[in-house]
Amino acid sequence: MITDTETTPPVTQVTDYATLKEILSAVLALSNADICTLEDLRKVLNKDVDKNILWLAQQTNIKDALLTALLLAEFYDDTGTKGKRRLRNYWRGLKTIPGEVRAGWAETVSEWERNKTRSLGVGLQQALGVAGQVAVRQRRIWYNWRQHWLDAVVLLILPALIVALALRAQSINKRTVPYVTVRTDAGISAFQELTGHVELKNVPYKNGAFTSLNEVSGRYALVNVPPGVTLSSDQVLSPELSRKMPQRRILSVPIEAGAISSTMKTPTEALMTLSARQNESKDPASFEVIVLRLDQTGGNTSAVVAIPKDDFDKASRLLGSHEVFLAQIAR
Repeated sequence: MITDTETTPPVTQVTDYATLKEILSAVLALSNADICTLEDLRKVLNKDVDKNILWLAQQTNIKDALLTALLLAEFYDDTGTKGKRRLRNYWRGLKTIPGEVRAGWAETVSEWERNKTRSLGVGLQQALGVAGQVAVRQRRIWYNWRQHWLDAVVLLILPALIVALALRAQSINKRTVPYVTVRTDAGISAFQELTGHVELKNVPYKNGAFTSLNEVSGRYALVNVPPGVTLSSDQVLSPELSRKMPQRRILSVPIEAGAISSTMKTPTEALMTLSARQNESKDPASFEVIVLRLDQTGGNTSAVVAIPKDDFDKASRLLGSHEVFLAQIAR
């Protein structure tokens, strides 16, 4: 069984069956009968609404279906005791924006088919009508502030919240925090131990910077760091590799093309193999090293490695007559 509620269109779209011109014409006809507000209309209709709607429609020459649709929309809009609203503004506010856009577009297209020149003026008039309807809808919302007070609160709080978050983010970016910085009396050379050469200093926020001297204690620099610079993780050797540095010396070795994996990332532990160029019968010599950096100069590649002190002299003597190969050690 199909009930009346199942066949009734949504209430907010009731007035979309009538054009805005029809609504304003009906309001004009009612105003000529001294019916200008909701309160005036209720007094005329009194208790017998069905009978009085037909009578009022005949007296004002308004379609009874249009008048009924407007009254239904008013009823479901929950107007409460706000009977002093003028019908012109109130019923126009019940007209939805999408409905007005559709009606205006249809009228513009129809006029375009009849007279293209005149259709431009009609289109402009319809656009201004939609803009005016937007303003009326907003006035209607704020008139019934008891129903929509939460909307006002949200509209006020949301911009304030956005501004507060922006100010908070700005303050975080500008705030000063104690960070580990290189002492101002001297810089730090690459592969030099940091202990005794750094201090805590209040400086602006820096991503990845150290906030405690213990974090860099006993660790080594990977690059030259000027005085007063805030240290970050990409400038410092890891704690694990730093613990192996005290018993090693720095050695720069030339690398032939194909003698090192293209996927090797430094710093890392590797096996350095020195293979004789001319006398292939000699056994190659291998050393465990820490590859600190790979350098490219023109077409030449070299590696800066930290080699155990006991192997430094032997490896240095072999470099002139041996080719160097590096293979990363998996841990």
